[in-house]
Amino acid sequence: MAVPIFSISRRHHPNYLRSLLRLHMFGNLFAFALVSIHFTSEISRPAEYFPNLGTGLALYIALILLVATGIFQRFPLSLKIKIQTYRFLHTGAAVTFYLIIIIHILHGLGIL
Repeated sequence: MAVPIFSISRRHHPNYLRSLLRLHMFGNLFAFALVSIHFTSEISRPAEYFPNLGTGLALYIALILLVATGIFQRFPLSLKIKIQTYRFLHTGAAVTFYLIIIIHILHGLGIL
């Protein structure tokens, strides 16, 4: 929820951008930790109960890409790559993440 809150709030309250950015970063890092725990528990199941990792694996890869581009955007390692490139990749990773999470939830509910 930190991403939509940040996106909406930064336009309506530009004076609080620094606080909103901290909330966005730490909220998403906490969510990444929780998703990592969930993913680890899923892949550590016994062989007879091993889940289908299709959407879950795609979701985890998208999340890693999202976190990595966010870190590179905040702390750029190279001056050769423009910040707009990181922003474009970060936005694309966020859209991909949300599309996959919808499919993942529908698959988990047995709808797909």
